[in-house]
Amino acid sequence: MDKFYLKTLLLCLFSFIGMAKASAYDIEVANADGVTIYYNYTNNGTELEVTYNDNNYSYKYSGNVVIPQSVTYNSTIYNVTSIGLCAFLHCTDLTEVSIPDGVTSINASAFSNCGIISINIPSSVSFIGKNAFNSCKSLVSITIPEGVTTILGDGFSNCYNLKYVSIPNSLTSMGNYVFVHCLELTTVVAMIQEPFNISSNTFSQSVYESAILHVPQGTVAKYKMADGWKYFVNIVDDIPADISNSVNIDDVDDVYVYKIGDTGITMKKDDLKSLPKGIYILRNSDGTVKKVLVK
Repeated sequence: MDKFYLKTLLLCLFSFIGMAKASAYDIEVANADGVTIYYNYTNNGTELEVTYNDNNYSYKYSGNVVIPQSVTYNSTIYNVTSIGLCAFLHCTDLTEVSIPDGVTSINASAFSNCGIISINIPSSVSFIGKNAFNSCKSLVSITIPEGVTTILGDGFSNCYNLKYVSIPNSLTSMGNYVFVHCLELTTVVAMIQEPFNISSNTFSQSVYESAILHVPQGTVAKYKMADGWKYFVNIVDDIPADISNSVNIDDVDDVYVYKIGDTGITMKKDDLKSLPKGIYILRNSDGTVKKVLVK
């Protein structure tokens, strides 16, 4: 049993010491697609967080799980506002999760050691807990949306195949080892206009030496002065400073499109939706520049 498994299991088990209820969840509700999701009541019984089936983890979510924005139970509608502690822990057959707008927190070890290939984090999320995505070995790309302010330690550590990460300007706190041992990481996009200090162990040494850190235009000097960030050997300020946070594809004509870190092409708006998942820059014919996230 490795140290991560033991530490995570103990964290989840200790959370139930002293609990009176026999099961790990308060209610279970089947989605329209037949997938059963387990929930706990939060905020004095007015909201829900996603949890797991039992303390022995005998039931594991698998395949594609779509978490609903709200749940109706006994004729009462509850909003889903958080992903609970260890909710998807060790769900190695889980490949994709859709998190709805309205979820504000992804708590400790929520997706630790999952099989997820992709995940959409909505802009309503502000908090990502310790070990939240630790050891998601199939995850290759992650876009942390504008709105997230805090990522605790080991948030995405040991994601061995992670190649691309985008970090929003809204982020104000990042714990130790958040991306450590993500050794395939080649592209780090930091939207932060005023980089705050981070620990030197946030990324692995090999990533500092080989990955490209893309930052807003005119901010290279700031990143080279900020603890942690300054260890990146390759810092490129190729993110236009006047990017807006979003764009409605239906409101643009033919645009010059490039993914951060790649070369650009001219595309028609009908083709934009076919782009692979990731962050793109759209330069319109009138010279305006916008950022778009293709999910």
